[in-house]
Amino acid sequence: MATRSLREIYGHFGPGHASDIEREVDRLQSALSKAQIKEITSKGSYVLTVLEEDECQQQDVRSAEVWVKRILSIAWGSLSTIRIIDDRSSLTNMVDALDASFVGCNVTKLSLCHYLITASLAVNEGRRPPGLLLHGPPGTGKTRVAKSLAAVIGLQSHVINAGNLGSQAAETFLFGEREVYVGSNMGSIALGLKQTQTMNPLYIIDEIDKCANSVQDCFLSLMNGHDAVQDSYLGDLFPIDPKTFVFVFTCNSIEGMSRPLVDRCVQIDCNGYTVDEKVKIAEDFMSRYYTGSEIQDGLLVAMARSTEKEPGFRGMEKIIAKTVSQAKMRDLAESGSVNRRSVSHRHRALSVTFDDWHDASNPSVDTWNAFTQYLRSNSPKHKIPRPRPRKRRKKI
Repeated sequence: MATRSLREIYGHFGPGHASDIEREVDRLQSALSKAQIKEITSKGSYVLTVLEEDECQQQDVRSAEVWVKRILSIAWGSLSTIRIIDDRSSLTNMVDALDASFVGCNVTKLSLCHYLITASLAVNEGRRPPGLLLHGPPGTGKTRVAKSLAAVIGLQSHVINAGNLGSQAAETFLFGEREVYVGSNMGSIALGLKQTQTMNPLYIIDEIDKCANSVQDCFLSLMNGHDAVQDSYLGDLFPIDPKTFVFVFTCNSIEGMSRPLVDRCVQIDCNGYTVDEKVKIAEDFMSRYYTGSEIQDGLLVAMARSTEKEPGFRGMEKIIAKTVSQAKMRDLAESGSVNRRSVSHRHRALSVTFDDWHDASNPSVDTWNAFTQYLRSNSPKHKIPRPRPRKRRKKI
């Protein structure tokens, strides 16, 4: 029945050879067989029933084409192998991978090692790893830690931003439209399967504390994997089994969140960076984004101490950007015209000093007036070259 109906679908797509239709039918059949699906979903049966009617509209044909293409875009039966910790060498490799992924956060790395051992025990028993909840102030690298965790355990990650997601739009945003039509959006769950090309991705649910409690209940049902309502809704569009998914949630505070969701997750507190950790992150940040700049000794330490009350790194990142831009303005003002600078001066390293940090942190009208006066008084005045007149040929 399924093969005959699929032939009718591809027959409605337009003129084509019978061999092409058979090839497309075999492709879809192999995809469904890899997913161990014996029957087509209810949505697919509805599409086939519409196409079998005599008065089939072009819109129904295009909707069927969209549905078939979405089915084929997912790598059915493809599962990523989760790296587990079962000996000393695997534990050493996990610790080295965490150290190479991000700087600092040693307490967070220790908690991640505990989580990885718990996940390894769950995988050995045939269960999926438990959910993880990373909570802490803004700018403490929670999303970066989640991506590093996915790379360490060998899973593909997909980020879903759940911030300010209302209860009315949550169902469509997560699971897609109930009716497949041209221009309809795929749900975030199915889109993650398409982009990662695996059936067991690691979903990073960002800003889970800023969405409605009903949205949090949707993720709770996906974690449990036995909610008949959500499973049937997922299977209405795609035959997806949520029991293979791994979820990592990030939030700023667990207060006001759904208590069942919090209780079912392993909680890790990302409380912020120390001064030494901020200095190491700043050195890596300067070498990555501001190559060719020389920082005065002790400047990064002073910047880190000035932002000691802020747990994250975003404030210090802004200070570094302003200080480097101030140093660049000073360098251009002292060197004269940009077009007439010497080659040695162009390749000279940019020097960033405490004075640049002070001028960037304390902008004022007097500073601007002094800077513009110095710039105009020391700028060289170049005469505009006039074009040479053409030589007239003498008449012979």
